[in-house]
Amino acid sequence: MKLIPEPDCAELQRDPKSGVWYYRKYVTGKGEFFRSTRERKSKTKARAIGLRLFADWLGTPEALRASRPLFETFADKVVAMKAGAAPRTRRSAQDHIEMHLKPFFSGFEMTQVDEELWSKYVVAAHTKHPGRKLFNDRKQLITIVRMAYNKRVIDRLPSFKNPDSTDQVGKEYDEDEMDRLLENASDDLHLQIEMGYKNGMRRKEICVARYDWFDLAGGFVRIPADMTKIRKTRVVPVHVDVLAKVRARAKGAESAYLFPSPGDASKPVQDNTTAWGNCRKRADVSGRFHDLVHTFMSWGVYKYGLSLASLCAIAGKSVAVAEKRYLHARPSTLKETLSRFGSKQNQSVGEFGEQGKHHGKKHGKKPKK
Repeated sequence: MKLIPEPDCAELQRDPKSGVWYYRKYVTGKGEFFRSTRERKSKTKARAIGLRLFADWLGTPEALRASRPLFETFADKVVAMKAGAAPRTRRSAQDHIEMHLKPFFSGFEMTQVDEELWSKYVVAAHTKHPGRKLFNDRKQLITIVRMAYNKRVIDRLPSFKNPDSTDQVGKEYDEDEMDRLLENASDDLHLQIEMGYKNGMRRKEICVARYDWFDLAGGFVRIPADMTKIRKTRVVPVHVDVLAKVRARAKGAESAYLFPSPGDASKPVQDNTTAWGNCRKRADVSGRFHDLVHTFMSWGVYKYGLSLASLCAIAGKSVAVAEKRYLHARPSTLKETLSRFGSKQNQSVGEFGEQGKHHGKKHGKKPKK
């Protein structure tokens, strides 16, 4: 919402779309922002109401005002706190707080931000934009409320119900889908897909990957903190298939980037959305590129019986988040997992380990002498 100040009274500001006037004023030295109730019909009345309420507000004892901080005070603090986060995280916080939460919750005291008010917000948001997902709105609101709770401004944490569908986001590709995707991918996309489902790397980490990230002799990759979602450097082993292809590309490479931009080799490609979309259509497979990470986690746990903690360390996920969002159990993989239960023989651990299967093909194992 963009407000336009009136020429004869800068504190009186009007929304050109709704025609509503607001009386808004920042008090220097107090660090507080005053906002009056809304008025639509009369500019004179809007100014009179604003001046009266502002005068009453100035007369409120400082201690009483401090004990009842407004929502926007903590909302602004959260936006400032997110300024040092990853670009996408920072933009998400700014957009959802400034564009959605503050227009509705501004003016409310933090003690008033409860389950009932959240329910009213959900109704208003769905009325304005039917079907819009409110996951990020809820996430940012929880962050704001938690900050107020930690500052002892409120004495309990409200439980905001998730209004979105309870369906789990993401999917696991099965072996046939993976084969079709790889068969229909270009050389660059083929390697990008393997880096996703064999190393658990995100799209952004893959697209901007540099050769100097890789220890080609030791078989490790060091992903810088500014490229990871959690803003922490990740040093993880590279899958043998991925490592072999990176080594081959590094010989005689004219760019510092694994996937240089076609127009400027001094820069990396910023996205692979078009190539991925075309590949999916040719392969007749539905899903996101990020679902390759879901496949990495699900295959690792259910198909190959690997440690969830180790997989999370490689992919840069917490165990709690992985259990909630990244594990998808198919009946066939559960059956395969159960078949190893109580077995005295060491079962093959698949392509993520040293022995076993590759794309569902079984390899024999020599008996122990």
